[in-house]
Amino acid sequence: MTRNILFMAALGLLVSCGGKEDSPSSIAKQNLTVDTIAVKEVVAIGKIEPEKGLIDIASPSDGIVTDLYKQEGDSIKAGELIAQLDASSTNLKVADLNEQYRAQQSQVQLEEASLRETMATYSNQQRKVTVAKDLVAKGAELKDNLDDASMQLKATEAQVEKGKAGVQVAQAKLLVLKEQIKLAAFESSQKQVRAPYSGILLTVPVKKGNAMKQYETLATLAPDGAIIVRAEVDELFSSRLKLGQEVSIRYVGNTTLIAKGKLIYMASYLKKKSIFSERADDQEDRRVREIKISLDTKDNLLLSSKVECTIKL
Repeated sequence: MTRNILFMAALGLLVSCGGKEDSPSSIAKQNLTVDTIAVKEVVAIGKIEPEKGLIDIASPSDGIVTDLYKQEGDSIKAGELIAQLDASSTNLKVADLNEQYRAQQSQVQLEEASLRETMATYSNQQRKVTVAKDLVAKGAELKDNLDDASMQLKATEAQVEKGKAGVQVAQAKLLVLKEQIKLAAFESSQKQVRAPYSGILLTVPVKKGNAMKQYETLATLAPDGAIIVRAEVDELFSSRLKLGQEVSIRYVGNTTLIAKGKLIYMASYLKKKSIFSERADDQEDRRVREIKISLDTKDNLLLSSKVECTIKL
């Protein structure tokens, strides 16, 4: 009886040990990598964007919105006015500086006229000194009179130098005012928000009377030009990508083909996924390679739409 029990126990141990041994086929499966699989397509998730990207137009200055010239969905040309901020104080400053500039122009004219008068006097006195010298040499004039004329000439010469300095100072003040006017005019122009490119305004989230902070977004612009898809490919397949590869574009969850395209850009580095990350603090340790895809059409494509990009390897 005891021998039978020992035999059964030994048999059970042998069977259990044999069950744990990996077969050659299971070991091969564990060692498979993406390089040993014939992958023909890679699916990337992306979104439709203008080639230049969506541009947030910032307010160059702070202030109250006094006028809005464009609304959401409006077409706009580069340099065209979108909104006007309150510029009453800067406009008053420009007007005041212009008044000072005109007054200083008159002062320069007065200084120049005074200098011309002094220089005429100086020239007249030079002639008198020359005549007096001749008369003294001939004995027809007293030397004291020559000395007086020479003293007057030196005094007038000093007045000429003073007049020249006065003109230079007046002209320098005029240049300073001119620069101040330019600066004030620039500050006034900063109260105007203009489009950096031609395109379509997607959003204008402000209203007349709203207070704007400097560099706060006043509108979002979709620039004219080509439409592309910006997408992200998982690091596992990033080395398989090549420029010029064909891509099929579909809306996520839809089998209908909406566009075809080609791979035109591949980032030279891997980064954390960003386009469709669920949360800002997403802790998933995955890296992606950003790509850009040119499209054969932009008809009926909605900007910022999420799409599936099937890349043929």
